[in-house]
Amino acid sequence: MSKASSPALIVAGLAMAAIVVFSNWLMQGGVVPEAPQAFGWLNTVTGQNAYEGVFIYGQFTFPIAFLITDIINRVFGPRRAAYIIAVGVLFGGAASYYFATPLIALASVTAFLVGQALDVALFQRLRQMEWYIAPLASSILASLFDTVIFYAIAFGLMDSLGYASVDMGVKVFVAFVALLPFRLIIAALIRNS
Repeated sequence: MSKASSPALIVAGLAMAAIVVFSNWLMQGGVVPEAPQAFGWLNTVTGQNAYEGVFIYGQFTFPIAFLITDIINRVFGPRRAAYIIAVGVLFGGAASYYFATPLIALASVTAFLVGQALDVALFQRLRQMEWYIAPLASSILASLFDTVIFYAIAFGLMDSLGYASVDMGVKVFVAFVALLPFRLIIAALIRNS
């Protein structure tokens, strides 16, 4: 690891671990009390009233993990991205057993490993295409696997289908929104390396 890449990798590893712990803590019941009016269409998609706790705060924070992985993968390659994933699992997963329930921690670590590994592999296959294709496609597809695995283990997928479908919708939304910070952070890291 070069000296130029060390600070970025350390920050990314700490951010990944923090995102895992914080999101798992929020998934224990940090229900958004009032969903914005703009999300009223979810009533028809999920069959639930959006104002009855379909949104959980952790749904909004966890997708940042895919942004971190994609940035490291683009600038430093898949080996460094795997390093960041390992840090997220080791520190974030271990701390989640303290800050979240053991079942949520187990579900998160399992889903995280599968989703992040898939994200890295897909990103690598798509990285030669237009700049936005790899982070968008890999994040969305990996999020699907992450979501299904997490909810199946933590809450029983069929019992939490409304939450899982909203979670996936949030992850798709964040994947699109994250394209701007992805582009800006990539440019800054390349400029400073």
